[in-house]
Amino acid sequence: MATPDEYLTLSQLAAYSKLSPRQLRNYLNLPPGQALPCYRPGRRVLVRRAEFDAWFAQYRQRGKPALLRLLRELGLDPERLPESRPVEKSFAR
Repeated sequence: MATPDEYLTLSQLAAYSKLSPRQLRNYLNLPPGQALPCYRPGRRVLVRRAEFDAWFAQYRQRGKPALLRLLRELGLDPERLPESRPVEKSFAR
């Protein structure tokens, strides 16, 4: 059974995350403040599963990306907006 503190190779992490090894390598090469945290003993690249989960959580979104971007441009925080109920559509016959 997998534990949150285990170290994964890129191929193991690709299977766990459903991301390609190439995309994971792209994430490793981002600027230091944005890059996927990893450990490099020798030539191997290892990623702690719990650290991947925490890093990946920054990409969580709710709603359409264009709408979220527009709200942020207007100075609104989409996470702090009040929840709204779905609008019921009524059709006049």
